[in-house]
Amino acid sequence: MTSNQRSYPEVVENTLDVLLESITDIQFKIPMDFNALRDVLGTALFEHWLTGSDEIPFDEDGLLKLLNRASAITLVGQMEQEGLMDSIEDGMGNDIVFLTQKGKEANNFLTKLINNDK
Repeated sequence: MTSNQRSYPEVVENTLDVLLESITDIQFKIPMDFNALRDVLGTALFEHWLTGSDEIPFDEDGLLKLLNRASAITLVGQMEQEGLMDSIEDGMGNDIVFLTQKGKEANNFLTKLINNDK
């Protein structure tokens, strides 16, 4: 675990390790950052652990939603690295994501390209 990763109680970490080990063997059709995947799944497992429930933490649909969330976080991160998007934190601690000038120009280019194909 790197220093920027969240840590969870041992039982959650053990479940997360098993889940991540089985998921990392999957070849995703969309980009997936391991840290984003770990954060999303870890948070869901931790919240479930806090309830004290012995039930399975999420079904197939729930897992798919979590994978979609991790993929979205990955894509936003890649767009930020490319300078297409940026974010700021609002007064409540939420990240507000927006297009940079480069992102707006790319969006305009793609919109024109799509509209010319119709």
